Amino acid sequence: YYTYCIRAERARLEWESAVTRGSQSFQTIEEERLQHLKDVAMCYLHHFKDIGPKLVQSAERLQEPIQQCDINHDMETVISLKGAGQTMPEQLLPDFYAEHITLAMNKERRRQALYKILQLIRQDLERERRGKQGVENLARALKQTPNFGTEDSQQNVTEKLHHMRSMLAYLEAARYKVQSSVCELEGQPKSNHPLSSHIQVTRDRQGFQQSILKLPPWVRTESVDIVESPDWTDRGAADGNSVQPDSDFDEFSSQGSEKDYQNSVLSQYHVPTQINCNQNRCKALYHYAANLYDELNLTPGDVINIHEKQADGWWLGELNGTVGIFPATYVEEM
Repeated sequence: YYTYCIRAERARLEWESAVTRGSQSFQTIEEERLQHLKDVAMCYLHHFKDIGPKLVQSAERLQEPIQQCDINHDMETVISLKGAGQTMPEQLLPDFYAEHITLAMNKERRRQALYKILQLIRQDLERERRGKQGVENLARALKQTPNFGTEDSQQNVTEKLHHMRSMLAYLEAARYKVQSSVCELEGQPKSNHPLSSHIQVTRDRQGFQQSILKLPPWVRTESVDIVESPDWTDRGAADGNSVQPDSDFDEFSSQGSEKDYQNSVLSQYHVPTQINCNQNRCKALYHYAANLYDELNLTPGDVINIHEKQADGWWLGELNGTVGIFPATYVEEM
């Protein structure tokens, strides 16, 4: 018993010493932690005191230039710089095999091919010319009657007119190229053309010929005169089916691309310059998909402002800011 009591006391003394040493170690670690925390806090305080005035100084320096910002003046400066240099758009003209007299081809076959191409281009020229006349009439109507159509419609008309003038120049340049090949084949002198000096002929890396038309600035305000124009058939009755002019070369026609213009503006139909402010309205009864670029797409329930009722059953109206024609049999007046 005595022996175990001695051992217990010695164990207690060792435990007491271990607890004391552990307590001192924890105390030292805590002091170091608090000291490091204080150092970090002091460092943060010094940085904050140092950066704070600099931030205030930077804010004061930024205040004046920000207050002097003039958006309108900046935009005018950008516009003046942008408009300082005259841009000259380039159009890549089609180059047909039959045009190149130096390439091997039967003379009669070459002649027939050139005349077919020439007829195709003339058809597209006439179609584009009539479309331009209709857009010009619409532009005059919008100018004389501001409440006829929205601001987007007026912008749409301006853009469409520019596109048509550019397209007329493109087709006229292509016609001149083919016509020159015909004259060369027939041994006749080439005719003069206002765009002839703006056509640049180059060759790509593979040696193929490329004809590039650099549009002159006057194309934006004027149109190239069209010398020859074939006769065209009428659109047809307003039964919802537009009639395209018959041609032996319809398989080569570019009319398929006209569906890209379905949401465009009025084309070859007369637009009245005096429009009644008390416009009638009608509601679409059936679906109608535009077949030409001067027609409106109709969905049942669409409400259309009627501007003119044409004798052939096609009505002129405005739907969602887009002006065009539509068949009267697909709507009912409200």
